Amino acid sequence: MSLDMDSLIRTQNDILNRILRAYDNLKKIGTSKLTQGIVEARLQALEANWAKFDSNHESLLTFPSETLASLDYTSQDIPAQAEEAYLQQKGKFLDVQRTLRAMDVSTSFMPASSATTASAPSSSASRITLPQIQLPQFSGKYEDWPAFRDLFLSIIG
Repeated sequence: MSLDMDSLIRTQNDILNRILRAYDNLKKIGTSKLTQGIVEARLQALEANWAKFDSNHESLLTFPSETLASLDYTSQDIPAQAEEAYLQQKGKFLDVQRTLRAMDVSTSFMPASSATTASAPSSSASRITLPQIQLPQFSGKYEDWPAFRDLFLSIIG
């Protein structure tokens, strides 16, 4: 195996591992620190990793097919694994983005009367009414549960 091919395959395995860890690394941030910007940046990094993987795969296809056929890269179908991992990870990122957008829409637009009531002290009222919390809706899908649970706990717990 040539040095270039060996280097490309090591790079492919490294990129595949980065793709596989993308969502887990996002969860490590913690739901209380999660913002749309962070999710967008991580999603862009995921897409960049996929683009690198795809480009490197095209480069590997220039090597003789007999050489490629004897490699674990081909026998384990690493390109298909990478594509599936990318699509799964991207789906999870998009779900988190939708949830954050829904939360921002429901909490960022407080009516003007509520804003003035909350900011101006009132002598007649000793109690301030807070805006109602809009709870996220669970889709019922098993794969959506961890994201829903984390979001719910960050809002309620």
